[in-house]
Amino acid sequence: EQFFDPIRGLAETVPIYAAKGNHDKSSQGYFEKLMMAPGENNHFGFNYGPPRYWSGDQYVARTDELLGLMAGYFEGSGARWNFVTFHTPCLNFGGHDSMWGYPNSLGKILGAGVDFLIVGHSHMYERFRPLASGDEGSMKYLTSITSGGGGAPMYEPHAGEFHIAANQEFHFCLFEIKGDLLTMQQINIDGKVIDSLTVSKSQGQLDPQYVAETVPLEHILLHQGLQRCPVVAKPLAAEGEPFWVFCDISLPTAKSEVRLDLELIFGSEDYQISEPKQSVVIGPNEKVQVKFLAKAKRDMKQSKAWLVPIAPALWLNFEYETDKWDGSIRVRVKGKGK
Repeated sequence: EQFFDPIRGLAETVPIYAAKGNHDKSSQGYFEKLMMAPGENNHFGFNYGPPRYWSGDQYVARTDELLGLMAGYFEGSGARWNFVTFHTPCLNFGGHDSMWGYPNSLGKILGAGVDFLIVGHSHMYERFRPLASGDEGSMKYLTSITSGGGGAPMYEPHAGEFHIAANQEFHFCLFEIKGDLLTMQQINIDGKVIDSLTVSKSQGQLDPQYVAETVPLEHILLHQGLQRCPVVAKPLAAEGEPFWVFCDISLPTAKSEVRLDLELIFGSEDYQISEPKQSVVIGPNEKVQVKFLAKAKRDMKQSKAWLVPIAPALWLNFEYETDKWDGSIRVRVKGKGK
């Protein structure tokens, strides 16, 4: 009733293609029984006018296999606009903080000549600055959009320097393509346009104004590398008891040394930390562990089974700098009950 009832009156005349999600379970579930035509499979593509579109099922294929199928579909396509849909994002800040296929997926999608990556999973909206990769004269660009505003409770995006727009509105995205001109609107349930995009191509090349907003893929991958570093409190403590905060750092995509200034961020009434700041330098293929000794000013509460954010909230803030760029990211400290 949550899918077929709302589309009554639309599905009779408008084709609907569905990308399988994590709640659709096994390869022989209701998704396959109700959403796939006989003879079709979980990965599919189609051409319609200027765009070429491909959708993949992340839950029945290995990552490398799926990315290989995707690349093969676009090889020699010649389409003006290339689209890919997965359920789980390769790039996502907030919600599930998903980075499916890290560190290789974004580079392979870019290398296949994909213009737009449309994903869901995190219940929010994110439109990222275009990612850029390649050599001068052969650069490729990818715009990633998280469109998870279909009806489930919304999450708050962690908007930052890589976003053009981010919000937690229930919404859908409407694309209109006329030859070399593409427009997109994020429209909320009241019919209001929340975000919009206009981009054009000339002889296959994106317009300079759009390209001016790009961010290097290497920078995004460094940021994601810090996003995925586990920051763990051990053991969870009662008021006045000491505990450690551990962070294991490895940056598999770094091509030069990265300087990190680390600081634990917390409410003044929550924790006591004598030395909340540390600095380290990490090189390519290196692994570093940092640890902080802390005391809780109140009982720490958490699940006894799962590694989830501790309460009261505690964050590790990373300030990073390379010979090319700098930035920052904040990661929530997690823990597990005794």
